[in-house]
Amino acid sequence: MVCAHYSDVPAITLSSRKENGATVAEDLAYIEKESCRCSLRKVARQDCGSFSDAKITGASQNDDEVWEGIVTREIDAGADDVWEMLGKFTQMKRWNENAEVCEVIEGKEDEPGCVRYCAGGGRAPDGSPLRWVKEKLLTLSAAERRMTYCMLDSSYGFEGYRASLRIKPVVTDHPPSNIVSLSASNRSVIVWHFHLNAIPNTTPSELLYSMGSIFDNMMCSLERTLRPQLEPYPRPF
Repeated sequence: MVCAHYSDVPAITLSSRKENGATVAEDLAYIEKESCRCSLRKVARQDCGSFSDAKITGASQNDDEVWEGIVTREIDAGADDVWEMLGKFTQMKRWNENAEVCEVIEGKEDEPGCVRYCAGGGRAPDGSPLRWVKEKLLTLSAAERRMTYCMLDSSYGFEGYRASLRIKPVVTDHPPSNIVSLSASNRSVIVWHFHLNAIPNTTPSELLYSMGSIFDNMMCSLERTLRPQLEPYPRPF
């Protein structure tokens, strides 16, 4: 087994936290499948840090509690190669085979403040896309391989959605002898951190399963795109 360290990655195991006797963070759901780990907890809006600005997220100040999710996914590609794809906010079609449309509808391409419209999943009987989203890029840091963005409108019905995406290299301790070369240069972990208002008639487990599945499928598509460009190496058993 390869022991991996994810530098500066939020802990995936979240515990309830109390202040003045009141619970301000409560675990709601956890899912782990192969290299994808997902957790969801309920937090007070003031615990959302830089994500708590309702002016840019569309969140209501009357909604005191939000759901916070963290999804991590290991990928067989180096952090720089992954960022080269994911860091292009408006160019999702380069790597996501399920993205039928991804275009800039406001601002300058891949610059903070720009808005992208993405659609996919086939068409409804009236010809409209089954799944679509409008998202605004808030910050972008190539040095940190990190971006933050918020959802302006979508077919999903989310409110107050805002997220960050960060890519970190995986550093291994004592790699198995059957691996010729496994280092921070050819494997990485992607951390998706999001907040959104609680969704009526949807359980935390249902939301987390849906979000985790979407993210995992996207990362599988990314791996298929990157793998032909990468030098193959033996995988551990």
